Amino acid sequence: MDAWVAAHKETLLQLSLSHGAVLLRGFPVPDAEAFGRSCEGLDLAMTTMEGSAAPRTNIYKDIVFTSNEAPPSEKIPFHHEMAQTAHPPNYVLFFCETPAATGGETPIILSEEVAEYLEVNHPGLANDLETHGVKYQRTMPADDDPESPIGKGWRSTFNVQTEEELEMAIQGSGYESWEWQPNGDLKTVTVAQPSLAFDPRTGRTLFFNAVVAAYVGWEDSRNDPKKSVVLGNGVALDDAVMMDVDRFMTERRVAFPWEANDVLLIDNRVAMHSRNTFERPRRVLASLWGARAGRQPSIPYLNVRGGAGSADSADDVATDPYAELVLRSGDRMPTVGLGLWKVPNDATADTVVNALKLGYRHLDCACDYGNEAEVGEGIKRAIAEGVIGSRGDIWVTSKLWNTYHAAEHVPMAMEKSLEDLGLDYVDLYLIHF
Repeated sequence: MDAWVAAHKETLLQLSLSHGAVLLRGFPVPDAEAFGRSCEGLDLAMTTMEGSAAPRTNIYKDIVFTSNEAPPSEKIPFHHEMAQTAHPPNYVLFFCETPAATGGETPIILSEEVAEYLEVNHPGLANDLETHGVKYQRTMPADDDPESPIGKGWRSTFNVQTEEELEMAIQGSGYESWEWQPNGDLKTVTVAQPSLAFDPRTGRTLFFNAVVAAYVGWEDSRNDPKKSVVLGNGVALDDAVMMDVDRFMTERRVAFPWEANDVLLIDNRVAMHSRNTFERPRRVLASLWGARAGRQPSIPYLNVRGGAGSADSADDVATDPYAELVLRSGDRMPTVGLGLWKVPNDATADTVVNALKLGYRHLDCACDYGNEAEVGEGIKRAIAEGVIGSRGDIWVTSKLWNTYHAAEHVPMAMEKSLEDLGLDYVDLYLIHF
């Protein structure tokens, strides 16, 4: 399956952006190693689980872990994975090794639906979240507590062994305060964090946080869920409103029974997920990943909607020297491109390399220009010389000439352009004239 995933990675990631999640069923994924190789086929950046509240066990190469090891009687509420941390993953993948006897589904819901419901039905809370953000409060044991859904200990959370090492590691990692308890537990309070954001790929407002998960689910012998999250100004959240939002998510969720060898790919910015209670046996593994390799190095993970000491979204969008347009697909197209019309064939490759060195990231090509093979040569050279990291760093547009508009001619014209360019895909294919 790993070769198939690698060949279809762009389609899979685009589908997860458009729909929130993609279920792969009926594929040969016999074990954790095969799952891990399939995840690697997506060509995503590695990420860290520092700050995660869930106890987990490494299964394969530090990329495949057990999912939350909380007891089956514990329902895990909806959340964006690690949204309470400074560096949440971009993508979450789950692999069902053994389905539960009953229950154990992993429900999902689009985050934008929750944000819209909040703003329409509870505008006061929406305004407070946007203005103040939230602070998360959690007391961690020294070592992992597998009986708790938030039982990850401070040693494994910060990858330290001693209290002295913890004092060094926690500074500058997003915590406003921390306090040692007499029994060696660590009580922590985060800095104020944003709770409403918009995805710069789509412009959609998201309920990007772990607020409901904390308020109804962060419960164990050390933690009271109703005190686990407060507004950034210290004011408690309205219980009736929180329960209503939780009810809405439960009613709107999409859930399906796991089958053995299922793989679920979730875009962690688009969809929230949860876990239903279950009867053993059940074994579902997880893998967390960052941005698309070479595709999004300069695109903000999310843009904050006001509050919590952050800039407004309008000021926080552009991190590239050139502006980008967000298309309906969610793809970001650089608005400044290099037009290859009338560039002589013997100068095209050098022109492409030099333009990429200057910062251009959009190449505007066409079959009719007669130089797509030389454009492809320039792209290949730019990668080999380290001007760009990979094909995914650039946007390539090509065009269908007007003598090939008949339906049966389009695939042949497309294949000809891809062959000349030496690419597996173009980002945009326009009808020429």
